[in-house]
Amino acid sequence: MEQAQIPYLDLNGSHTGAIFAPSIVVAGDLDIGWDNHDYGNFQASGQVWLESARIGGAATFGGGHFHYGDDGVWDSFPQRKTALHLWGAEVKQGVAMCCSFESVGAVELDQAVIGGNLSLLGGRFTNPDNVAISFDRATIGGGVFIAPFEMGVLGGAVQTPDPEAAYRAPFISDGMVSLSAAHVAGVVWVYQAIFGGKAGEQHGLDASAANVSDVLVMAQLKLEHGAIVNLSGASARTLADDEQSWPAPGKLSLDGFDYRAIATVSPQKASIRLKWLGLQPGFYPQPYRQLAKVMREGGNDAGAVTVLIAMEDSRLANSGTFWRIWGGFLKGTIGYGHRPLLTLLWSLIVVLLGWAFAAIGARTGVMRPTWPESVPHSLEASYEEFHPLIYSLDVFLPFVDLHQEHYWWPDARASGHFAIFGRDLRMSGRMLRYYLWLQVIAGWLLSAIFVAGVTGLLRND
Repeated sequence: MEQAQIPYLDLNGSHTGAIFAPSIVVAGDLDIGWDNHDYGNFQASGQVWLESARIGGAATFGGGHFHYGDDGVWDSFPQRKTALHLWGAEVKQGVAMCCSFESVGAVELDQAVIGGNLSLLGGRFTNPDNVAISFDRATIGGGVFIAPFEMGVLGGAVQTPDPEAAYRAPFISDGMVSLSAAHVAGVVWVYQAIFGGKAGEQHGLDASAANVSDVLVMAQLKLEHGAIVNLSGASARTLADDEQSWPAPGKLSLDGFDYRAIATVSPQKASIRLKWLGLQPGFYPQPYRQLAKVMREGGNDAGAVTVLIAMEDSRLANSGTFWRIWGGFLKGTIGYGHRPLLTLLWSLIVVLLGWAFAAIGARTGVMRPTWPESVPHSLEASYEEFHPLIYSLDVFLPFVDLHQEHYWWPDARASGHFAIFGRDLRMSGRMLRYYLWLQVIAGWLLSAIFVAGVTGLLRND
């Protein structure tokens, strides 16, 4: 039926071999496979080839059964074992492959243009270690629904007078479900879907570079035997997921995934979301920054900071010894620049410790006046009074002169004893001098780090 032009095409209940209908033009609906009680299911034992078809209505493949065959000599990619080929097709309304639809071999809708929804509810797509269904670079004007098909059942209870009329078909794929670089104007609803396949075979969901204008729902999924989830380069308005639907470690790709919000029904805590990011096979900074951005815009500033600190931890995990030590110092002092006020706590600790040492030094007599101007003839002359707390602040603060350090300094040759908790201890002027030198260095370093953290010089986001 190459380039045939017909009002509508209805093959329900037919049993055929291969169908060759590239560039067919159907003014109305295309019905191939809808489960009709009068005729039964459509079955094809060879390829159904509808490349570049033009459908003026809906394309319904319902509960049809499609199987690849060796008679499709027109197939450019025989290794994919194509069962149903709709490459570049244009469908004015929706496309339905639902309700016990079954394919053995690849279903291809690459570069298709679909005006309505793409419904895969209750479909079974089987092509082990290969592409089960792909709509790469397709443009879909409605939504994509990958979920079970239910008829007469609501909330687990039969809603029809005839219990036998209740019917449920799961969505099952054995192979890769790919919507790479697809443009979807509505929601992508992936719910209670089963992504099967053997360990070591390619299977799972590949949505890399896909553009979803609405919500991306990934909930209550079964990702069996190492099924992957690839969202690298994808974008969505909102992400709605759950922990059950996360793949095994190393099977999640998120680099470049852009989303504006996380649904309230999804995990929100930074600690749980970091587990999600930890499922990636390596370190990529973008997923951390994206999550932090979404949390900050959602009002969770603390969670955003936690994520950014975890990003730096992951970045330094495989770095050299020097950078790990430097990173540990930055984390402890200012949280890699994301918690600059943490330096105030460290500064307070250093100043209080200096206060205690200065007070002990004064009590043990190791602190000596320096007489910076000139030594008087009589030691009874008036002199600057020693204040341990002010002295500690004067030593610590690099840009402030409180007129204490200039007038007092430990005598390296002096020593004295003091008691603490009933124990007699010795204070050496030389040891106190060493500590004060360290406090001077700490003052310069913590002050510089504080300024750099506040101004953003040490932040990587």
